[in-house]
Amino acid sequence: MAAMSEAALRAGEGWYRLPPGTVPVAPAALRPVPGMPEGMLGLALRQGVAVPVLAPGGLSGPVWLACDGPAGPFLVTGDAVAAPAPPGALPLPMRATAPRPAAPHTSSPVPPPIQPPAAGAPGPIAPRREEALLLHLAGWRFPLPAGALLRVVPLPPLAPPPGRPPGALGLGMVAGEAGAALLLDPAWLDPACPDLGAPTLAGAPLMAVLLLGGRCYALPCDHVTPVPSLPEGAARLGERLAGPEAAPLRALAPPHRLMPPLAPRPGRDLLLARAGTLAFALPVEEVGALVAPQAPAAVPKAGGRLRGVVAHGGDVLPVLDGGEAMGEASVLAAHPAPPLLRLGGAWPVALAVSAVLGLRRWPLADIHPLEVPGLVAALALPGVASERPLPVCRAEALAALLAGEAR
Repeated sequence: MAAMSEAALRAGEGWYRLPPGTVPVAPAALRPVPGMPEGMLGLALRQGVAVPVLAPGGLSGPVWLACDGPAGPFLVTGDAVAAPAPPGALPLPMRATAPRPAAPHTSSPVPPPIQPPAAGAPGPIAPRREEALLLHLAGWRFPLPAGALLRVVPLPPLAPPPGRPPGALGLGMVAGEAGAALLLDPAWLDPACPDLGAPTLAGAPLMAVLLLGGRCYALPCDHVTPVPSLPEGAARLGERLAGPEAAPLRALAPPHRLMPPLAPRPGRDLLLARAGTLAFALPVEEVGALVAPQAPAAVPKAGGRLRGVVAHGGDVLPVLDGGEAMGEASVLAAHPAPPLLRLGGAWPVALAVSAVLGLRRWPLADIHPLEVPGLVAALALPGVASERPLPVCRAEALAALLAGEAR
């Protein structure tokens, strides 16, 4: 999916600038969480990770976008997208994505990750606003029928329409949907439309996807704006497409199909962390707790791999440097008060790491066990070639590095 730049999202009565790299995504199933800040609808799964969902207008809309902010990835939803951003567009309210303060010490287990909805279970659907909209392209404006706008997406590569009937520019896949749309020629639709020229039509940044008579049509645009009341000529599109001369277009327009629900895949919950430059994972059930960042207390005459002790849950835990244990640079040398993982098992150990990256449910089919003893039990293979395989470590083998010295 193509990323947007210098674009803005309309939500409610305002326009909000989108960060670079924003891409359109399909609407996601929401999981409300207690104490949500204003403007946040809940959490949703994005590439296996739970991320906040923002709705600057207060309700979800037909447009869903994935963004990267200072505190990490998030989703945002609204009514329409404009590129370039209209004058006066505001920054996105980012309160809901701000990092939370570190939790106090606790010995409670790591909470389970948010699970994807069961196959076939519909996500919550916000009521669609039957509001009047105007489509814009290089100065041309065209009223859209109320409720016809399905979504606004980047203009995709187009396939020539079979037979090249008048009024058809091409067929293109619709991001976030299960099918394609027939892109209409504005000049065929509106005799008053100025001659925009092939470069203008081909260079339009966006297309508005419209659902009429159960079929998907689209119009090139650079933005869509709301208007206070239904403008004159709002029914023109439906009337034009209902005429006998539009029969070839109706025959070509793909029927609207809902995105099929994802079949559940067996997986394993992994806690992702980083030691120096090495990203690794531990099975969630092998991690007893996350320990707030703190500097280990020195131990007189400590030797070997012991790097001090920390107190947690009424216990005094020996500290193992995760970087040194995995052949990387020392974590404690770079971060004197690092986050710590309490490893489960008969010999509790606090593992110092550079960062805790979060929880992720990894498909079992992509976890390849290594039939050899040692620190690494398996390799978790990513879904895209640009990512590196992730070593899945054995908490017991890490703890044994200190347990062996204590015997």
